Amino acid sequence: MGRASELLAELVYPVRDATLLLAFVIFYLAIELIIGLASGGPQFLVSALIFAAFVLPALCVYLMDVLDARARGAAPAPPSIEHLQWFNSAWSLLQLLYLVVLVYAAYLLGSLFNAAVFVAVLLGFAAVLPASLAILALTHSPLESVNPKAIGRLIARCGAAYWIAPAYALAAIAAVGVLSSSRTPDWLTELLALFLLFAFYTLVGGIVRPHRLHEQVDIHRPVEPGKEQLAARLMSERAAVLNHAYGLVSRGNRNGGLRHVRDWIERDPDPGAAWRWFFEQMLRWEVTDAALHFGQQYLGWLLRSGDQVAAVKLIARCRLENEAFKPLPDDRELARQAAEHCGAGELVRTL
Repeated sequence: MGRASELLAELVYPVRDATLLLAFVIFYLAIELIIGLASGGPQFLVSALIFAAFVLPALCVYLMDVLDARARGAAPAPPSIEHLQWFNSAWSLLQLLYLVVLVYAAYLLGSLFNAAVFVAVLLGFAAVLPASLAILALTHSPLESVNPKAIGRLIARCGAAYWIAPAYALAAIAAVGVLSSSRTPDWLTELLALFLLFAFYTLVGGIVRPHRLHEQVDIHRPVEPGKEQLAARLMSERAAVLNHAYGLVSRGNRNGGLRHVRDWIERDPDPGAAWRWFFEQMLRWEVTDAALHFGQQYLGWLLRSGDQVAAVKLIARCRLENEAFKPLPDDRELARQAAEHCGAGELVRTL
């Protein structure tokens, strides 16, 4: 897939991914409630402010998680109670400070200078904002995210593709401004504005993803973990992926859940162990239907890897769960050859 088509896919990702679409709807309804309360008169203003004090920081935290997930090539997790506990992720609220600074600068420059000065400041702000947000998501360090050297290094690594994000941000601001000054219903303008905001974060994640900036030590310099720490971290990450997949499967989105696991396995440092671990864990679920479908995909991977013994053992394990289990149509000939190689005559006849 070409780079341009990949970035276009990031722009529509908020409506392509069911989890992110649900998050978008939840935050939109919450923001509409705040606006409704604020416009309901002085008696509702305090309620609006209290509600906003929870929702807006939660939105900041979640958008950082979205950017981080897309930068890693992963699907964002759904909103949770942890996003309301923004004090555990106070670093993410730097985004609100950016907004306050921009609004104050617009007021100050509009009062003291001409429009050309304001436009120049807006262009400069848009130029560095994507890099600053990406560094903030990767390092969780507000100081590093405003470090000119770190911002410059990130822009240099991303190359020409980076400038798509500032251009998009300016176009989005202009589009919302035009809609706000037209006869477009307020709810529609607010809906589009929030969608453009979500799309901006997925776009920035997509731009930095090919450069694997999580691994760049000159942006963030953590202490090198030992082998045990790396193994524990890997198991923790696999468990998080499994939990998210279970959530999707339990809500009827089996294909999405299994795809989420496969996407992770492509980045796992030990794909063979990852396939085996996820399969074994899925067998522990109350309903093993998803495990058997995953087993078909795992079997295909083993067959194409040439591990015929493991493939035959996997077929036997799956048939123990369900005697009707069969490989995927494209894998049946390879499976039959593997069974012949291992001398499993009964399995050969079954296949």
